[in-house]
Amino acid sequence: MTGSEPKSQEAADRCAREQALDRVQFRKFKIVLKPGKFGDLQTDVREYWKLARTVARQNSAIVSESRRAGEPQLREVVFFDTPNAGLYGHGYTLRKRARYVRGGPGAHFELALEFRDLDVLRAAGADVRAAPQYEGVEQFKEELLLVGDPPGGMRSLFSHTCTLKEHRWELGSRFSDATRIFPGLGDLRALPTAALRPVGERAVEEVLFALGSIDFGGSAADVEMAVWREAKTGEVLTGEFSFEAHFRRYGKLELQPKRRAEQFCRLLGKETGAWVDPETTRTARIYELAGKPGPGRE
Repeated sequence: MTGSEPKSQEAADRCAREQALDRVQFRKFKIVLKPGKFGDLQTDVREYWKLARTVARQNSAIVSESRRAGEPQLREVVFFDTPNAGLYGHGYTLRKRARYVRGGPGAHFELALEFRDLDVLRAAGADVRAAPQYEGVEQFKEELLLVGDPPGGMRSLFSHTCTLKEHRWELGSRFSDATRIFPGLGDLRALPTAALRPVGERAVEEVLFALGSIDFGGSAADVEMAVWREAKTGEVLTGEFSFEAHFRRYGKLELQPKRRAEQFCRLLGKETGAWVDPETTRTARIYELAGKPGPGRE
């Protein structure tokens, strides 16, 4: 082996990583919130958004408020998996989300297959495509979350998702039913006859507030706050404040707006530290409540 071969491989790996990063077209910041901090939902969301606006403006950002910030959208959220959490164990989630119509989940719903990983190459290489007849829409995102140690730190996850926007056929009760929609799942070492069922016994209701946008000097980021609660009792299970920007190329992101967005997330996390749960994600929380702890990828 010559001395140039390791360097050539290193250069090839770096090039592959840069190409994978340039497929990222969304950057989403997430602050996961403790369920016990929610009392009066409307009041708490309004107060959190008020504080977020103050912190954003102190960080040279332009804030726009939605006229419908106080009008939440209700949706049913259901995760599907095998009994031993085979999908989640391999970094996948399969999620159904249906808007409420006249007080309950409507017949049409969004069905999404998502793969998340710390490594951008693994995330980019995951085959989440839907079969051609379903016309799935793919997205590749970087998700940034706060960590507890060190304080004010952040970590990145890369999310590769395919979504069927207006699905209306029942998913089925076998793993093979999911592979007919998302053929790439057939590569997993799961029996085609494995059962596919909702994760946990609680019916989860999402209360979603579209709050407005924050512009850090580049593309304006859409701001949302979502609270997941048990549909029957109203018990809050988890919450999340998030903002997401869309762009063309990751490598062309302007440095100053990028830093401002990161700084804002850290500062808001510190200002609302009593609310923040830095050691989990909303998905991980649902799996934990179902007695199926996460695989460590999140």
